[in-house]
Amino acid sequence: MVVFDDIQDVRDWLEPLSYEELFEATEPFGGFDKKTRKHYDRIIAKGEVDPELVLYCLKQSVQQILTDMFGLRERVYAPPPEKRSIHVH
Repeated sequence: MVVFDDIQDVRDWLEPLSYEELFEATEPFGGFDKKTRKHYDRIIAKGEVDPELVLYCLKQSVQQILTDMFGLRERVYAPPPEKRSIHVH
């Protein structure tokens, strides 16, 4: 199972996933039920919605679910500690 330290980890994990891969990859986290999958398969097959838009929205949904599930926060980039010089008088 994947371990996420922050929301950026989730984004990085989701980004390369295709539609098929997304459904497989989310199974360990509860995934989408069969009814949801069939719904999206059907509206994509009918040409009612852009497949890329569906994939984007599903990834956003997964990101929110995992963020809530694991209590994740945005990654904080801390600047390196300042070098402190000691002055001897």
